[in-house]
Amino acid sequence: MTRSGGFAGMRRSWSVQPKGPDEHRWCRLLDACPWDEAEESRPGAVGSPGADRFVYAIETPEHSITLPESSLVGPWRELVEWVQASDGG
Repeated sequence: MTRSGGFAGMRRSWSVQPKGPDEHRWCRLLDACPWDEAEESRPGAVGSPGADRFVYAIETPEHSITLPESSLVGPWRELVEWVQASDGG
């Protein structure tokens, strides 16, 4: 996952490789994310997230999506928080 934008336009990346007992939890969370329903998943569909706002690029082996911070609700928000916490972020 990569976050870009914000006040300074800085880019930050996190990575997680779930293994062992946590793998099932991660799979359930990834399955809960509405990958196919998200309009932002189409190239060029993000538009302007607004001044000083973050944009998140999330990639898994099966999916890739770019979402403005304002779209991080429900399972998207939970996924971002899990990734950041699991990677020491």
